[in-house]
Amino acid sequence: MTFLNNLTVVIVTFRTNKEILYNCIDSIDSKIKILVVENSNDNDFKVELEKKYSNIVVLLAKKNLGYGAGNNLGFKNLKTRYGLVSNPDVVYQKDFFNKLENYLKP
Repeated sequence: MTFLNNLTVVIVTFRTNKEILYNCIDSIDSKIKILVVENSNDNDFKVELEKKYSNIVVLLAKKNLGYGAGNNLGFKNLKTRYGLVSNPDVVYQKDFFNKLENYLKP
């Protein structure tokens, strides 16, 4: 299994502007799993995001846990070997994940 198949990007949000979040998600290779932890109970957000992107799972925290606890919740739910913490306003360079994979190779 390749590194990219074994990586999940965890993004913690709290009613984040969708355009900002979409810019982040669109900059991540579609082979990479993304786990969005939404610090609210917005089921419409969950349905919309999971419908728009096939590589995303949204966890609803039900309340605002904050950034640290939101990331902890995300990492408790990882199904991959590696996790990467990301803010929703990050836009990754096209070769970022390949560079990351090369850097982490033994």
